[in-house]
Amino acid sequence: MKRLTVWGALVLAFTLFLVGAPVRAQQAASAGQKESADKAMAVVQRMADFLSQTKHFSVTVDMGFDVVQEFGQKIEFGETRNIVLSRPDHLRVDTTNRDGSKSQLMFDGKDLSLLFMKDNVYATVSKPGTVDEAVAYFLNDLG
Repeated sequence: MKRLTVWGALVLAFTLFLVGAPVRAQQAASAGQKESADKAMAVVQRMADFLSQTKHFSVTVDMGFDVVQEFGQKIEFGETRNIVLSRPDHLRVDTTNRDGSKSQLMFDGKDLSLLFMKDNVYATVSKPGTVDEAVAYFLNDLG
């Protein structure tokens, strides 16, 4: 399932950014750069702490990236995600790709469901628990 891989890759990239920021800060040439990187990391950490404790929130994320072909042509890929979270047990992620295809991930405290509208295909797995447990299962166990 392509969607699962993209979602996992985005989470992994963000995690690597968070983990790699202190390393990059330590390698900074001057004390000023290190101090600036430390302040930035503190802001990111406060944001992560805040979001991990927030009961309800929604966000729209517009992502895009270019892939340069061997002969120099750039191809743009991207998507828009509308994410609505209501802890402890509700999550909905609506995704629209640049090509117009849509998918949806839903968790209702009992089941985790993924729908690909273009292909008219869906999958559901029983996973009672919290949103945090469902996301960990989705990323770690389902890959």
